[in-house]
Amino acid sequence: RWNEAVATWERLMASSSQPTTVAEARGRIIGIYDRSSRLRTKVREFKAAFEADPPDVDAGYFLAEAYTKLGEPEKAERVYNTIVEADGEVTPEDVDALIALEKIYSKDGRNKDAIGVLSKLAELRPLRAKEYYHRIAELSLLAYEDDQAVRFAKLALDKNPDDANAHARLADVYAKMRRVDEAMKLGYNWKFGPFEMIDTIGAAQLREKLSESGLPVPEILEKVGEDTFYRVEDGKRQFFGLDGEYHDIERADGVLLLS
Repeated sequence: RWNEAVATWERLMASSSQPTTVAEARGRIIGIYDRSSRLRTKVREFKAAFEADPPDVDAGYFLAEAYTKLGEPEKAERVYNTIVEADGEVTPEDVDALIALEKIYSKDGRNKDAIGVLSKLAELRPLRAKEYYHRIAELSLLAYEDDQAVRFAKLALDKNPDDANAHARLADVYAKMRRVDEAMKLGYNWKFGPFEMIDTIGAAQLREKLSESGLPVPEILEKVGEDTFYRVEDGKRQFFGLDGEYHDIERADGVLLLS
């Protein structure tokens, strides 16, 4: 019964050209080996085939999937990286391995590594570049790379300027950028966040003090000029974004603006 199930999924893999279908079939086969208590034995077989000369790349994918199933992501990561680096350059044949690596890195919180993989995927699959750019923007925010988040959100929008969803996601990036003040206030029980404190001091005065001390002046501090990071315009509180423009701060229902 187990062998028949494996054979069925293997036929599906052989007949499909869709990466998602192939990946699902591979995962199903590994699951069957696991349930039939044969996975450790198959790992040894896959490993031998993958380490042969020339290496069996398909066996490598099965090996990495098996390691993932066994809760050994570090070993799976090494196998996927070996597949990608096998021919000395990243090619379309490496897409499945790159997708798997991005999942591993994201799950592990290694956002910068995940961003690097997503950038390669955008080059290899230009028709899906918009999707990857959005994902890079999200991970960039988590990595506190706000400039990068804006850049990739704009690249995603450039792929389809009429896409309302892309516009909304760019706006969301700007909205999330103000999380620095909120996070610092919540985490340290501060009354004001760093950008709110800069507004109190004065951006121009802070720039002057930094310059006098021989310290670098952050780009956003140059951009804000004589203005403030927060302002109220037409009854709406706004914050100054990395693009040099002000953006409305959305407030939850029932929350009143008191300042």
